[in-house]
Amino acid sequence: MPQGELGTATSFNGTKVNGAEASFTSAHPQTTTTSGFKHDIEDGATKMADAKSQLLTVIQGRDEICGMTLNGILMGENVLYEGGFGGGKSFISSNLAIILNLDYAKKDFTSDTLPADILGYYDRDPEDPSKLIFVEGPVFTQLFHADEINRATPTTQSGLLGAMQNRAIEIRGKSVDLPKPFSVIATQNPAEEEGTYPLPGAQLDRFGLRLEFSNIDDAAGERLLRQTISGQKQTNMDNLQAVLSNDLGNGNHELLALRDLARRIPFEEAAIKYILDIRKIMRPEETTSTGIKEHFAVGSAFGERGSEKLAYLAQGSALMQGKEVVQVSDIAPFVVPAMTHRLLYTGRPSDTPAQQLVQEAAEQALHI
Repeated sequence: MPQGELGTATSFNGTKVNGAEASFTSAHPQTTTTSGFKHDIEDGATKMADAKSQLLTVIQGRDEICGMTLNGILMGENVLYEGGFGGGKSFISSNLAIILNLDYAKKDFTSDTLPADILGYYDRDPEDPSKLIFVEGPVFTQLFHADEINRATPTTQSGLLGAMQNRAIEIRGKSVDLPKPFSVIATQNPAEEEGTYPLPGAQLDRFGLRLEFSNIDDAAGERLLRQTISGQKQTNMDNLQAVLSNDLGNGNHELLALRDLARRIPFEEAAIKYILDIRKIMRPEETTSTGIKEHFAVGSAFGERGSEKLAYLAQGSALMQGKEVVQVSDIAPFVVPAMTHRLLYTGRPSDTPAQQLVQEAAEQALHI
């Protein structure tokens, strides 16, 4: 079983369950962390705190979204932003790339965008027209911003989402690896807007997080306006500094080392149980939650990939807080943004919103 895949395992302490070996370890009394591990956790937390602090000097009123996005990219997840125009979505991704020292590319998706415009294509070699050379598309970067992804046709969407899943593209029968690390931040326009193609559930499942942008509060709006007209916002942008190295001497980006460190953080037994209880309560066909049973389609479920991603995000949260063990408090904030888009909501506009129903079920899972 691949590292981190939960499968049918119901124990996360490294023992074999149903023939599968689980890799999320639990914190037992006999498990002692070394001083080196503790130091590495503290150092990683300091760097992530610096990254978030810098990002918040140029972003106002989006503290939670910035923190969750940083966590998602740290753990190698793809992030989907939803909301209207002008909310600072592209601004967050471009400045985050500077702070994390990641190569960055942005592509505006439109109805006539082709898969080749994103992934790349073969063309004749200008030096030898008898040969074909591969021309890389903008997806060959470390942080790719797909703007208004649901304006592109399903064929183009599928091309990108396949690359997101495989960290490689298939072209002319050959697999071409994408750079490491690699993550996508995509924006999606409201479904009621004209000229949009909704992302199917199977493609939404490729995103570790879906974050909604609402209007920032008045105080944050005032700070943003004053920063902009005074020139302080531009000054803050000019002062952004990379907190990570793009080469640790072995060709690997430091973000990969921090990700590996986070994935070695063990889980408390209560945290493991909480993930398993969430997985169960979010299944409409067997849930004890009335809201989930009545408003979500049978067969749409928070499955194995969702459980895996929720666990990874919790490990990222623990690292960012300098913690040597994952607790329930590291999981709870990510339940709604990591889970809601994996369930098919069948309620009417006048019914309780999907996010609220998921939040209520997550709170219920705490008491199972």
